[in-house]
Order: sequence, then structure tokens, then C-alpha cells
Amino acid sequence: MIKKENKPKLEGIDGWLYLYFLFLVYLVFSLFGILVGTYDSLVSGSGGIETVFFFLTAIVSIIVTAVSLDLIFYKKKSAKLWSIVSLVVCFILFVGLLISSLGNEELNYEIQFILILIVGSLVWIFYFLQSERVKNTFIK
Repeated sequence: MIKKENKPKLEGIDGWLYLYFLFLVYLVFSLFGILVGTYDSLVSGSGGIETVFFFLTAIVSIIVTAVSLDLIFYKKKSAKLWSIVSLVVCFILFVGLLISSLGNEELNYEIQFILILIVGSLVWIFYFLQSERVKNTFIK
């Protein structure tokens, strides 16, 4: 007789979700850095329409990320959707920052930082879409 191996059910905030929390901490600090930098440009009058776009997108990203963190903490079903929305908004912000910094020699050091955030956002979007643990954890 062939025995079936019982796989433990992947649920709860464990495993890769811990790494996601670390990414969110890094993301929130990055968003506040972007917010401060764009605010300084707006106050000094040196920023154009793209600065306003980055400033507003950073504010929206912080709010959506805070909501998704709250939903994750309480394991709400909508946490998956809010996390994906948060990551997509951040992805749009980071791609915009990358495009605007490509022609600026002063911002070349930030390109690696922006690329890390872009790749990280894409990885976590796909994780939330495919993960069995995410499907089993956020069910309330």
C-alpha cells in the first residue's frame, strides 16, 4: 500500500511573508525619502510637473501601503488585493523615477536603488498572485 505524505498546510504569516515585511519596511523608508526630496523641490520652486507627480504618487503609495499592512496584520481577505495595488502604485512611481533620472548625471547613483525597488515590487506582485500561503492565510 502506498502511503500519501501529508504536506503541512501553508497558512499564517510565516516563511516568505516575513521577507515581504522587511521589503515593506525598506519600501516605506524609501517612499518617505522620495516624499522629502520632492517636497524640498516643490518648496524651492525648482520642481516641475514630474515633481508634483512623484510627490502625489509617494503620498498615495504610503497610504495604500499602510492600509495593506493593517489588512495583513489582521489577515483580511482584501490584504492580497491591497498589497498588489500598493506594489503596482509603487512600481509606477519607481519606473517614473528611473525614467526621469536616466538623463540626469547627478541622479545616476540612485539608479541601482530604483532598480532594486522595481525588481522587488515585481517579485512580490507575482508572489501574491501565485502563493499558496497567501491564498490560505488571507481568508477572513
